[in-house]
Amino acid sequence: MAERSELPLMEPLSDGEFEELDDLLLSDNLPEECMDAVTLEGFLTAIAIGPVTVTPEQWLPHVFGSDPEDPMPEFPSIKIFERVVNLIMRFYNSVIMIFEIAPEKFSPTFYIHEVEGKAYTIVDEWCSGFLQGTALAGDAWQPLLDEKPGILRSFQLFATPEGWAELDTAADEAVMHAEWSSKIEPTVLAIHAYWLPHREASATTLDSARSKQRLGKPKVGRNAPCPCGSGKKYKNCCGSSLALH
Repeated sequence: MAERSELPLMEPLSDGEFEELDDLLLSDNLPEECMDAVTLEGFLTAIAIGPVTVTPEQWLPHVFGSDPEDPMPEFPSIKIFERVVNLIMRFYNSVIMIFEIAPEKFSPTFYIHEVEGKAYTIVDEWCSGFLQGTALAGDAWQPLLDEKPGILRSFQLFATPEGWAELDTAADEAVMHAEWSSKIEPTVLAIHAYWLPHREASATTLDSARSKQRLGKPKVGRNAPCPCGSGKKYKNCCGSSLALH
């Protein structure tokens, strides 16, 4: 039974499920501050490729616009809650897996807005989500920013007041938009490559600690400090049912 219940969490969302998640997050049933699905993708991408592991316990409240110290928002029913969280966690795992298995297949999802038969690509929401994801890890991103100043410019241009002002005053806003929006995908891949050695080293250390525990150390109590070194109780860290990363 356990294997059957966990398996769906590893299945990528279909196009229909992505749209369903977007509709659920933007529905009147959830807080107005909820991220939409495109913002969520940018947010989860930054978490997936960043310098440190951010657990679902830490990032999930931000999806609903809640402070991590506050309780989760109220849902109209347990069925809606379970469906929303299931879709979000599957989305999260699929983002993690694409960078672990085939980062070259990464492609961001942007909204397309049609005006008088002409399609316009809207990247603002995705970039906003990415910047929110980087903010969760705070100073951990600083080595990259010091070594490669301006690497976040393509995101900041489309998701900050300063960036919007620069676009508004550009000699040709359409050309500038096309130039910098095309840099989002390669920049994400460059950031992933930059942090990958650090993340692999961290994963090796954590795997070693877990191997030692399996080879004879007593089990960790749910209220004991987590062996990964986070400083949290085991039940709120690696022992959490949401720790699917």
